Amino acid sequence: MSNVFRKLMQKEFGIDNYLKYFFQYREIIYGSHADELSQPQKQEVYKDMYDIVIRKDKQSLITMKERMDSAVAMAFGITRFFAVVVFAYILSLLVLCTVDIQTSLLIAGILGTSFCFVCKLVEYMNNRCCFVDVALFSVYKEVLLKVLLEQK
Repeated sequence: MSNVFRKLMQKEFGIDNYLKYFFQYREIIYGSHADELSQPQKQEVYKDMYDIVIRKDKQSLITMKERMDSAVAMAFGITRFFAVVVFAYILSLLVLCTVDIQTSLLIAGILGTSFCFVCKLVEYMNNRCCFVDVALFSVYKEVLLKVLLEQK
């Protein structure tokens, strides 16, 4: 299960380019020589993304912008509505424990809701702790907006 920004970057640039950008930016952020190497490597990633995006036609750029906006909205929604997911999980457990049903059904219900909650928790944590992908996304956003302004 990957985060929203990773999925978008892989869709826009391909998995190979995404992995190249990811490892470069991971070295920029977490590397031992991050201060010395960061600016040239950042410019390399920016230039590579720019070279790919500049070759797109106007309609493709508009589609890319729409996908970018929907990815931001989706990431915001996952973070914002996680409290609702927690509340629904606790409420469903309370309902299951108060209803008079067979023990096997109770255990199945608790396991089912717990499995769904764990899936949502993993999704939330993947989207919450994706610092490298967010950094790459900000570069992509900058590149795309620059190309769109140049096209006008």
